[in-house]
Amino acid sequence: MDRSGRFRRILSAARRASGARLSARGFALILVLWVLMFLSIIAVTLIHQTQEDARFERAMVEDAKAEALAEAGVVQAMAALSNPESDWLADGMAHQIRLGEGVVTVRIYDETGRIDLNLADDAMLISMLQSTGVALEKAQRLAAAIEDYRDPDDIKRPGGAEAADYAAAKLDHRPKNAPFELPEELAQVMGMTPEILRAVYPLVTVYSPHKEVNLAAASDAVLRALPNMDSRRMEQARLLRDAHVPSRPPVVTVIATADTAGGGHFIRQATLRRTAAPGRPFEVLSWRRTWPEEGLREPVTSTPMR
Repeated sequence: MDRSGRFRRILSAARRASGARLSARGFALILVLWVLMFLSIIAVTLIHQTQEDARFERAMVEDAKAEALAEAGVVQAMAALSNPESDWLADGMAHQIRLGEGVVTVRIYDETGRIDLNLADDAMLISMLQSTGVALEKAQRLAAAIEDYRDPDDIKRPGGAEAADYAAAKLDHRPKNAPFELPEELAQVMGMTPEILRAVYPLVTVYSPHKEVNLAAASDAVLRALPNMDSRRMEQARLLRDAHVPSRPPVVTVIATADTAGGGHFIRQATLRRTAAPGRPFEVLSWRRTWPEEGLREPVTSTPMR
């Protein structure tokens, strides 16, 4: 073989070796790029998750602040109700106070101005349900179910519901056959819906000592819920309410709505009974969160902290 042929073979082998090296380098480069892209995706995901966790933690902190502020609003209401010179009355008027990093709106209601679930008769319950938009036939059935739920016997009223009906409907509970302890127990009554419960919740109580509603303390919504409340009687009730100087009702409900500058929100509802115990002016009957829909939208008065 001549020298030129040998040189061509050497050159060809060199080119093949060089191509193999370039191919290996290209594969390594692609592999590195894929690894970098994968790591970038992980990094972006971790950053996003960290940001979400931080936002969640900030929201929890703000809501905790709002809860503390709302409870401080309840304490402020208790102090005002204990002070004979205070202008805070159980009239549903909104009082706005600034506390710390937020604002608290406090309303106080006289429980005698609501319909007592344990004392209301059939006509009262039907009228109340109809006032919220429930059709007459359904209102009659639901009123009977409410009465069957609270009475001590197993005798079914026409249209009502006793234990056998709850079992047939495959419900995991039965009628209580005892007085309501909280308005929320209405949710357990057969036929009750969340929509109806939300509508009647601001109208009812379990703490009034009287069967009859105190018209001087009743809201317009409660007045409209009463049976035989025509326009003339409605106007008379409003005049009575406007002329009435609120006394010191035995049981009140305080609704304190708190909002912080950072977006926190909390509503605390406390039902309080006056006591004669020294140093303990109120007994807490109920302490719970409440639905935002319950708050009535009367004018807000601004009250400075003293």
